[in-house]
Amino acid sequence: MRRILCVVLAFAAALLALVPFVGRWSTTLDALASFLPLAAPLAIAALLLNRRAPATALLAGAALIVTLSLVAAEWWAGPKPAQAEGEQLVIVTHNLWDANTRPESTANALIATGADILLLQEYRGASPATRALLARHFPFHSGCRTTCDLAIYSRLPMDRPRWRFRDMNDEPFGPPLLWGRVHLPGGETATVISIHQPWPVPGAGQQENRRALVSAIGQMDDPRLILAGDFNLTPWGAGMAELDDGMPQLRRVTRALFSFPARTGHDEWPVPVLPIDHVFVGRGWSPVDVERLGRTGSDHYPVRAVLALRQAASD
Repeated sequence: MRRILCVVLAFAAALLALVPFVGRWSTTLDALASFLPLAAPLAIAALLLNRRAPATALLAGAALIVTLSLVAAEWWAGPKPAQAEGEQLVIVTHNLWDANTRPESTANALIATGADILLLQEYRGASPATRALLARHFPFHSGCRTTCDLAIYSRLPMDRPRWRFRDMNDEPFGPPLLWGRVHLPGGETATVISIHQPWPVPGAGQQENRRALVSAIGQMDDPRLILAGDFNLTPWGAGMAELDDGMPQLRRVTRALFSFPARTGHDEWPVPVLPIDHVFVGRGWSPVDVERLGRTGSDHYPVRAVLALRQAASD
């Protein structure tokens, strides 16, 4: 029985380690790439259980090496924190969770981050008291009072946020998202976007949404663009590569930043295993600091990014 369990664990680890390389040919397989980090404990368990089965040990060892290499490569690929060149902007993105267990303490936690701008998802989970509390500290906000999934709150002056991008005829294009134009203290403006992509399964729906986003961002010409939210994508999947490669005017500053889950139901989950909340910034920004914050009442952790406005941002 022990030997069978060892073989099963080793094969499961190997399959997860292989998915990032074959996911580009199948959206269903690519969805499994999200669970790549789980290959490491599976492989370690197989190695600990292994007794006189060199082939199984070799398979588990290879899966462990591939997994750790992919995670490490993602971490090392991230932009290195820069010295602040100009005025700074603090962005916090957070999925509030429809079933938030402590909505008002979540609001207090977000206020305490010192954020200039909050980019929120599953905003429908916020109670009226929570919304009022946020509005007292962030006077400029999107103002939805009912079932909106997305919200933007800003301490800085902000034009009225709009749902989806619009063409010259005011016709919507691109995926569902909420965006607004923020007026920075130095007189510049920045476009900020909150987005919540669908689950990776079934894959066709998220792929369509993802490609619509790539197409829409390609029509934007703002070097100070900031795109953040719950992408339901991890960095080692083909889906994230499609975003990274398809939006060359932006760079992702969240690298192997594990943000989900923080809890299941009313119980805290001990360790986050999926990095699915991300921040992309335009060439007008230099990342000063990017971090995962502490638990709130949500099943996601908030992500905080400190950005410095580059002196050549208007180029």
